[in-house]
Amino acid sequence: MRIKLVQRLNPLNRSQSPKYYAHAENEGVAKLDDLAKQITKYSSLSSGDILSVLENMIDAAALFLQTGRGVQMGRLGMFRIMLKSDGVATPEEFNCNSIRPVKVRFRPNRKFKKELEGIPYEMIK
Repeated sequence: MRIKLVQRLNPLNRSQSPKYYAHAENEGVAKLDDLAKQITKYSSLSSGDILSVLENMIDAAALFLQTGRGVQMGRLGMFRIMLKSDGVATPEEFNCNSIRPVKVRFRPNRKFKKELEGIPYEMIK
């Protein structure tokens, strides 16, 4: 993984001198097709078969999330819905229109996080 140093102010104390922090260099995005092609290297299924399963998985996960269920994706982790709304003084004052847009939260599985340990870093300028 390529990293570079970025100078930033401390947001809690802007009077302090800026410091340098590591920043992961974005090398692009792996799309669903890319995942399907990579998975074919470990499977007897075709890229099209895998892509179909991944697309159907997305639809199924969205359906479960819409019904209030979390979606556990094995070693990958868990997806769940988070809601925020405006506060009201009494239950009678509450209106579903006060719910802000839904946020999907992802919590990686410990095994998945462990697979990301020991990444070799390359400093760039």
